[in-house]
Amino acid sequence: MGKSEAPANGYYSYQEILYFCKIEGRNGAADCILNWIIDASGLSMPALNKAAAAAAKWLFEILNHFKRHISNGKTEGKSRPARMIERMGFHCGHKSMQVAICAHDARQAKFRKHSLKKESIKEAADNSSDKVAA
Repeated sequence: MGKSEAPANGYYSYQEILYFCKIEGRNGAADCILNWIIDASGLSMPALNKAAAAAAKWLFEILNHFKRHISNGKTEGKSRPARMIERMGFHCGHKSMQVAICAHDARQAKFRKHSLKKESIKEAADNSSDKVAA
């Protein structure tokens, strides 16, 4: 494979992954991902080979998403900050980590509440400008 073929093959693989994400139904997704794994494994691109190996390893779990449409995103969204708080706390213990997580959640709720206020003010301004225009 020449130097000019590598970017083209990488781009083609990227487009296949984007297509895979839009597929409805498990059977079509299974065909698409299996073909992508075979194609990506045949290319001499280490990063793409690594991604294909990971997709092959997690194939059953990936296909289950198309069956049940369940994600662990909320869990990951809580566990990552918890790990970061633990690292910042120098592993001081369970009780101090609980306090840090509660403080983090309270701070996030405060920011969410503030952003909701801004949105409601914008909506009120938009509604009043619509009434004036009418």
